[in-house]
Amino acid sequence: GDGREFVCVRPTSVAIRAEDGRFVSNTDISSFIRSLPLGKNTRSFSSLDASGSTSQSANITESVQLGAELLLIDEDLTATNAMNRDTRMAALVSDSDEPIVPLVAKLDALSGIGVSAILVLGSSSAFF
Repeated sequence: GDGREFVCVRPTSVAIRAEDGRFVSNTDISSFIRSLPLGKNTRSFSSLDASGSTSQSANITESVQLGAELLLIDEDLTATNAMNRDTRMAALVSDSDEPIVPLVAKLDALSGIGVSAILVLGSSSAFF
């Protein structure tokens, strides 16, 4: 391994990842997903087969609701579109028309409620 297997964390820490195909039941993902195709409800989202971005959003929401104080996120295991929105895409699609709110835009809000994040990154500099 690369050393991650030796990391010790508090019991209120949770690993976050995208889980394509995950079951989600009545979870409010509206903080991360503004709208979904066919008008699917993001305030009470349910799916038998969630996408990467909706499953990651559900994982974060559920973890925070259950008292997580630290989110551990490995970029390689995430939905890229739910992590960051690059400047070129922002120029093409306005924020108000973009249905996904990237995690980078929510880090301050999470910090404000006592939730920190450790991100393991290999390709994105948007978090620095």
